[in-house]
Amino acid sequence: MNRVTRRRLDRLDRVFTFSQQHLTQVQGYIEAVKQLGEQLDRVRELTTQSEAGDLAEEASTARKQAMRLVIEEDHLAHIVRIARSVTPADPELKKRFRMPAKGISLQAFLPAARALAAEAASRKELLIGEGLPEAFLDDLNAALDGYAEAVSQKDIGRASHVGARAELEALTKEMGLLVRRLDSINRYRFRDDGELLAAWKSVKDISWPLSDKPGPAGGTAAA
Repeated sequence: MNRVTRRRLDRLDRVFTFSQQHLTQVQGYIEAVKQLGEQLDRVRELTTQSEAGDLAEEASTARKQAMRLVIEEDHLAHIVRIARSVTPADPELKKRFRMPAKGISLQAFLPAARALAAEAASRKELLIGEGLPEAFLDDLNAALDGYAEAVSQKDIGRASHVGARAELEALTKEMGLLVRRLDSINRYRFRDDGELLAAWKSVKDISWPLSDKPGPAGGTAAA
């Protein structure tokens, strides 16, 4: 959980706890506090979802890097060497059988490797005749399928993260309006009670929505 999110949740917890401790019989206030609690629970869920999506994306990236190395060294390199060893008999092989570029992205690696696998399939019998095992193409395609699955898992993780962040942003705006509503109500309720008014202001001591942008003179904006 990053610093901004942690501060936001801490702030909402304080606002919600104070509001619960100072309920009134006014139904509108009761409903506002209840809604704030429900939104706070949802923020926690979305934060967890976003963090899980980040972890899944990171794990998938590490998995893809390891799998790419295996595909390159245990499969493609052997196919390319064998194919290019018969260049005098078939000059086209040298042009068609090349390793994917070292600098190619993890995302772009899959289609490049698939293209090389397709070339190997078109000359399967020749390559087997030159010493590759009969199952070499099946082994390569199985490895590529595993790599494709890792790509898919990263996309799922990214989608989970992005979706959670989008909902969090929208929910933050809704909660900002709700906190301002509670602020107006409490400032009016406690206008003759300096102690409670000061307590409320200390709970809601930073402008909403929470931001790292400095206010006047380098400080945060006043509540």
